[in-house]
Amino acid sequence: MRSIPLRASYLFAFIFVLFSPEVSAQSRDIDWKLYGGLENQVCFYEASGLARPAVDHVRVWIKCMLRHDLDRLIDDKKRGKKVIDAAARKVVDHYQPPIILVQELEFNDIVSIVTLEVASNQSETEPLANIYYDLDCTNRMMRELSISIRKNGKVQSSEGSTHWKYAPPETNGDRLLKILCPM
Repeated sequence: MRSIPLRASYLFAFIFVLFSPEVSAQSRDIDWKLYGGLENQVCFYEASGLARPAVDHVRVWIKCMLRHDLDRLIDDKKRGKKVIDAAARKVVDHYQPPIILVQELEFNDIVSIVTLEVASNQSETEPLANIYYDLDCTNRMMRELSISIRKNGKVQSSEGSTHWKYAPPETNGDRLLKILCPM
């Protein structure tokens, strides 16, 4: 995954918040964590809803969103301030995004990732994809249990499990397995 550039305005806001007396982070029942993406998309897994139906299996929802949809939220004058304030508080509290387990990150990358995670938690934008995965940690395999893809304004859905697949190295699937099924 390539480096995620930090905008100068984000850095200024973080410095401002570091010296602010009180920042309240929005409490939510969901907790999206960045694990990968493509050129113009960012993908997250939902950490608070992990299911472990067996010792070596993890079931997890993921969503992929357009990067510019998240940037639009962050750049919004009113809603963006809430995102940046919450992200700054997490950074000040030494939060480390789980992707750091599988990828070396610079401080600016961590700040950007934390900001994207907070924006994802607060976004009301419909994701491009929602997939419910079943991960076989022992065999390092995965399969889809439910898929919903939005394309050209239409949603295509599929229910029912697919065949087990190995995740090729250095892919989003590989990173998800490494984060949620550490060896």
